[in-house]
This record gives sequence, C-alpha cells and structure tokens, in this order.
Amino acid sequence: MKRILLSLLLVGLVASLSSAAPTLNITVDVGNPASEAQVTTGGWGPIEPITSGGSWGGIAPGVCRVVWEAGGTPSATVVFPYRFDHLVITHLDGMADDDSFTVTVDGSVWGTFNGNNPVQTETWLTTCYAGVVPGTALTITATGAAWASQGIYGQVAVDSISAHMIPAPGAIILGSLGIGLVGWLRRRRTL
Repeated sequence: MKRILLSLLLVGLVASLSSAAPTLNITVDVGNPASEAQVTTGGWGPIEPITSGGSWGGIAPGVCRVVWEAGGTPSATVVFPYRFDHLVITHLDGMADDDSFTVTVDGSVWGTFNGNNPVQTETWLTTCYAGVVPGTALTITATGAAWASQGIYGQVAVDSISAHMIPAPGAIILGSLGIGLVGWLRRRRTL
C-alpha cells in the first residue's frame, strides 16, 4: 500500500511539473487573431493584404500586419506571458529603403535591421535577435523615413515572431524537487 501511495504521489508531482513549466517556444502568426490571442499586442496595423491589397512579397494566401502609427514614430508591441532570451522575426524587406527598424525588449535595444534593399524587390527575411537581459515586452520601432504610402500600407510588415521562453523560477524549483524525490525514493528502494 505504501508503494502505491508513493507512486501516486510521484505521478501527481510529475503531472504538476509538466503543467507548471511554460512552452519553450511561442510563435505568434502575426495577422492571425487566434495566434495573436496568446500574447498582448499594440500599435499594429490592419491585417494585410486583406485590407489594402497588394502582393506583400507573395505572402498570399498568408497574412501579416504592419508597424503602424499615424502622425508619429511607427512602433508596435508584443508582450509575451513569460520572459524570453531570444527572438526570431520574419519581416518584409520591401522595395524602398523604409523598412529599417529597431528591436527593443523591456527598454533594452537588442538590435536593428537596415532595410536597404538594393534589388528593389519585396523579400521575406528571418532575422534573429538576442539580449543580455531577458524580458517579456518586445517593441519594434520603424526607423526608416516615412514613405508616401505609409498612411495606406504602414511601415514595416511582420509575418511571425518566435520567442524562446525561459522557464519560470517556480517550474525550475518544482523540477528540482521532483528529481530529488525520485532520487530519495530510489535510495530507500521504495520505487
């Protein structure tokens, strides 16, 4: 009976550990409201190309959103539920030199992208960013000069953002306790 109770305790502990630990990666399909619901967003333009038409680098049938701000510096945010230590952003490098942006996480600049497209084509790129200090709030700020159609199409188009999550301290503690309990039970030869 004692062995059955200890086994049930161990199974319960392992189950609680798996539910306490966050997913290691969260990918936000920008422009897909169901995917965007897993994070908090702000400053993004409408879903494209549904709203304004155009080829958007051949994204069809996919969708994206743009960093959008009428009358100010265009910036958009994504706040993740857990801290992350690096990001992968899929973004459009369009035909003009206006797709430059800065990536800031919790106020710390993690990097920039210089949208100087010499070929004058619309190309989707995947760019990685990492910071010394992990954070939860990503801000993408357009740094290129506003172009003539910014009011219609926005400034910087983003298709997806993937963040590598750092497990919450509670999950690490629970994991350590579970490993310690298994070791203790094995030493006592109860398991």
